[in-house]
Order: sequence, then structure tokens, then C-alpha cells
Amino acid sequence: MKRILIINTILFLSINLIAQEWQIEGTELKAQKINGNIILSFTDDRYSLTFTADTLFFLEEPGVIIVKSVDKFGMIDPWDLYWLQQPIFNYYRMIDSYNLLVGKDGKYGFVSYSEEFIYSRSTFYDTLYLLTPPGEPVYNDMQLYVAKNKKNYGVINLDGEYSYELLPLKYDEVLFLKSHSDGILYKIRKGKKWGAGDCEGLEVSPMYDDIKYMAGSCSNNYFTVEQNGKLSIHGYFKHALYPFIFDAIQYVPGNMSDGYLILKSEGKMDIIEFCNFEAPPFQGRYDRVWIEKKDGNTVIYMEKKEEKTSIIVE
Repeated sequence: MKRILIINTILFLSINLIAQEWQIEGTELKAQKINGNIILSFTDDRYSLTFTADTLFFLEEPGVIIVKSVDKFGMIDPWDLYWLQQPIFNYYRMIDSYNLLVGKDGKYGFVSYSEEFIYSRSTFYDTLYLLTPPGEPVYNDMQLYVAKNKKNYGVINLDGEYSYELLPLKYDEVLFLKSHSDGILYKIRKGKKWGAGDCEGLEVSPMYDDIKYMAGSCSNNYFTVEQNGKLSIHGYFKHALYPFIFDAIQYVPGNMSDGYLILKSEGKMDIIEFCNFEAPPFQGRYDRVWIEKKDGNTVIYMEKKEEKTSIIVE
């Protein structure tokens, strides 16, 4: 019995002492694993790194080696074979060809794995997530993130290998509004008041009971805004273009024109041609206004008493 135990012990030690060697595909590196240590070296053995780790793998798109040690991740430059970052992150996700979203001690931030990698420049947040929901179009591949520290929210712009606060973390809430061909919009709350921001930062300071996107482009958007249960339009001149008298506002976009606005107040309705920088007076000329599709066109019908007219939206 004693002899069998000795043989088994020798076999166990021999298996662990045999190095597992493999080529790192896509690089000029090879790796050996022995007794929990990994030796990473050039194939011509001119230089090597030895470290304790469970495994490693090469991410071809960013060109970086990810090292996993227990539940921590680090990064090695495969071309000059040096540590970009020792294993300190417990979460990582590829963002693009420059950046990783990483987690550390319950905080989240961005690090770049470019040649200028500097971990210390990254700011970490309690919460960090993409502003644009899945399935929404993303304007100009812009990557805007909602960030939170304690109870304060802001917006982070991840631009290439750099990130910066597009909107400072000083708001109580940030919600996605709209992504279109010329921008990304979001609504921001401070206390009980709402404002809005876009791809250039703050556009409408929090001053309204509610705010919704209506039309426009980045830095020149139009919003329907609410105050005490009534609606108005916040426009180019950064204020409400009408008194807060409307019960409903509907924007009908045009293909060749700017489109039309359908306004309702105290049971009366009006239709006005939407024109940037101008707000024609509300006259309440109609009892009813509605929209129909006819022969591939959008048609707006207006009715006053028994008189009925229409406009084809071009």
C-alpha cells in the first residue's frame, strides 16, 4: 500500500511540472503554463514575462492580450511585451477599437488600450450605461453614456480614445429622448423641473414641468414644453414661443417643406405652417383638424361649422 501511494504522488508531481506551451495566434508570442504561472515570450525567446494567472487570450481588433487571474483582468501589449495594466479590473467589455468599459470595486469607467494607455486618467462612476437604447439609430456613431455618482447624473461623451463630461454630474435624472439623423437628445431633471440636452451639451435649462422633442437639428431643436398642465413650444430663441395656452400640439413634418403645426386650445384648433425662428399667432379658426393618408400623400383636413378645407403636406 505504501508503495502505491509513492507512485501516485510521483505521477501527480510530474503532470504539474510538464509545461503546457501554445502559440498566441495573430502575434509573434508563445505561452507556457506551469504550476499556476504563465511565461509569455517572443517565439525567438529574446524577451519574456512571467506572472501568475489562470489564462490569457488575444483580442485581435484592439490588439491587446487580456490576462485573467482569479476574478481580475489585466492587459498586456503584445507587440513590445509589457504590462498595460496589471490585473485589477473585475469586469470588462469591448466598446470599440480604442476602449474598454471596465469595472473596479463597484465602480465603472473607460480605459484606452492605445499606445497612450494611462489608467490613472480615467474617472470611475457608480453607474455607467449607454444613453441610446438598443435598436435606436445612433447619430454619427456618437457614443453618449449616462453616468451617476451618488445621486447625481450627467452625460459622458466617449470620443475616440478619450472621454469627457459632456454634461456635468449635477442633475437628478437623465432620460433618452430622441436619436435622429442630426443628433441625440435627452431630457434632464433638476428637482421637479425638466430641461434637455443634445450632442453639444445643455440646450434647455431645467425650467418646465415636462419636455418632449418635436423637430429640429443638433443645437437648433424645437420642443413641446408643459407648465401647469398647458403646452407651448420651446424654440430657437431659447424660450417658450407661445403663452402656455395649448391643450395639444402636433407636428406634421413635410418632405419638401418644414411641415405644419396643429394647435388646440379651449376647444378651438388652428393649423400654421412651421417656420424656423417664427411663431405665427394662434387664431383658433377651426372646430376640428385631422390627418389622413390619401394616394400616398399626407392630407390635413380643417373643418369650421360645415365648411371643410384641406392641405396636402409636401
